[in-house]
Amino acid sequence: MPAVPEPLETLAFHDFVGTGFRIGDAVVPAGGECLVLTETAEQAGEVLNCLAGLQTPTWGRVSLFGRDLGSLPSDERLRVLAQIGIVPRDGGLLTVLSASQNILLPRQYRSNARAEDLEDEREEALRFCEAVGEAPREWIDLPPDYLSQYQRRLAGFLRLMLCQPAVCLYENLLGNLHTRQKESLLKLTRQFHQRQPGRTSVYLEFDPGLRAEDWPGLVLQAIP
Repeated sequence: MPAVPEPLETLAFHDFVGTGFRIGDAVVPAGGECLVLTETAEQAGEVLNCLAGLQTPTWGRVSLFGRDLGSLPSDERLRVLAQIGIVPRDGGLLTVLSASQNILLPRQYRSNARAEDLEDEREEALRFCEAVGEAPREWIDLPPDYLSQYQRRLAGFLRLMLCQPAVCLYENLLGNLHTRQKESLLKLTRQFHQRQPGRTSVYLEFDPGLRAEDWPGLVLQAIP
C-alpha cells in the first residue's frame, strides 16, 4: 500500500517559550481543532499575540502555513495574517459603533463594500446563530456597552464568520460563562469549523473549569 501522506501543517509551535511558561513543539494540522490551556489570562493573551504576529516568543517561534512569521517581510506577513480570524475575550468591539456595525466592519474593509451590499451575508450569519437557539436580533443594533460579556463574544464570532478565515483563534471564549452559554458557543464554532474543509480552530483558554480529558481534539498545556 502507498504511504499515507502527512496532513498539511496549518500552525506550529517550535520550542515555544513565553514569559514564565512553555509549550514546546506541537503541530496543528489543517482542519484540526486545538485547545491550548494556560494558567493565566496574560499567558493566553501572549500566545494569541504571537500567533497573530503582534509579538515574538521569548524563545522559539511559531509558523503559519509552514511560514515563519518572524522572518517574513511585512507585506508577506500581512497576506498570511489575512487568513486569520480572531475573537478576543472581550469580543474586540469598537464602542462607538453598534454590534451590527462592528460585525460588518472588517468585511467592508477587505471588500470595499457598503453595509447594504453585505446584508445577505449578515442575514445568513444571524440565521446560523438562531438555528442553535440564539436571538441576536434582540441586541444586534445596540452598542457594546449595553451587551453582556457573552453577547460581545457572540458578536465577535459573527464578525469572524463573515470574513470566512482559514484559521480561527478564540481567546478565552468560554471563560466565566454559564454552562448553556459555553455549550452554545462551542456548538456554533464547531459547526462553523466544519463548514470549510481544512479550516483550523484554536481555543486559548485559562478557565480552571476546563479539563483536558473532556476535550475531543488536540490539547496543549502551557507549563512553568
